[in-house]
Amino acid sequence: MQDITYVLSFDVANRSLGESLCRYKTPNIRHISELYDSMPPTNVIRETIDALESTMEILHATVTDLLGKSVKSVAPVDRARALRNRLEEIDDMLNREVMAARAVTAASPEIIVLVEYQMNINDKRRCVANQLLYHFCRYKIFLINPSIKNAFSAGPDYADSIARHATNYAGNKAHARANLLCVLRDLGREELLKPLKKSNYDDLADSIIMSICWVMNNKYFLRRGWRLN
Repeated sequence: MQDITYVLSFDVANRSLGESLCRYKTPNIRHISELYDSMPPTNVIRETIDALESTMEILHATVTDLLGKSVKSVAPVDRARALRNRLEEIDDMLNREVMAARAVTAASPEIIVLVEYQMNINDKRRCVANQLLYHFCRYKIFLINPSIKNAFSAGPDYADSIARHATNYAGNKAHARANLLCVLRDLGREELLKPLKKSNYDDLADSIIMSICWVMNNKYFLRRGWRLN
């Protein structure tokens, strides 16, 4: 059984690609998933964040501007080329992490890739999601429905965020930003926000919160036939 699990998570976009690579202690993933199943909703987020402090390391977290200009001004093939160049850089980073882990333990670490599921209305982003699936299909890969991360509320309640904004889109973005600020504060990693524009906070938020939600819902994924070992 692997002692370490790497979770590479993507918030899908044509231009602003939210990326995070987190390292977890594999036995603690099961522990957190058990917490999520056993505790009342009012306590589970707080307990989960407390547990993450001793098991989660955020190794990489950023939002990459793939194009440097508006999406409409870049041809589809050039968008694909820009994405591929970035994914090759991420491959190099991931390979370095895996080699370092193998130097410490005899077992190969588990690698999980998460890609935000894109509904039909997001047709242009679905192209990016499909390219991510193709590129990383050699690993265990999961499409994460947005409803899973929307259910995570470290700050304001999701329904309250939606109610306070004119559109669901704006409410979703505000909820994601609030969650990210709460989680990074509790983990002592607020410096990750310094290089980012505030307009990109929600892109990074979706990536990191998806990673946490995969851990919390791990038993759900196990029941669907995927395994950690």
